Amino acid sequence: MNPQHNVLAGGRGGSIVITSSDAGVKGFARFGHYVASKHAVIGLMRTLTMELAPHSIRVNVVAPTNCNTDMIQNDPVYRLFRPDLESPTREEFAIASAREETPSFRKMLLM
Repeated sequence: MNPQHNVLAGGRGGSIVITSSDAGVKGFARFGHYVASKHAVIGLMRTLTMELAPHSIRVNVVAPTNCNTDMIQNDPVYRLFRPDLESPTREEFAIASAREETPSFRKMLLM
């Protein structure tokens, strides 16, 4: 059974929260596959919002930015952001990934 069916069956409205990514709101070079999937999540949220609103069910997306996890803190990802370097360091990755972010995020990474 789909989650929205459980909320519908309750008959009292409710909320569904879906996790996407900052990549679902904007593009990132060299991450087309990831960006496309996260845009799809946001599209699903928009569709479910229209379908479920008549039942007093709201649907939202949480779209976090880069998080300091093993998913991005690894050599293959460092090389995606710095294809010009044979063995980019974590610091070189931080500078390159900050170019994709806001000025305040860039400043935080460089501290």
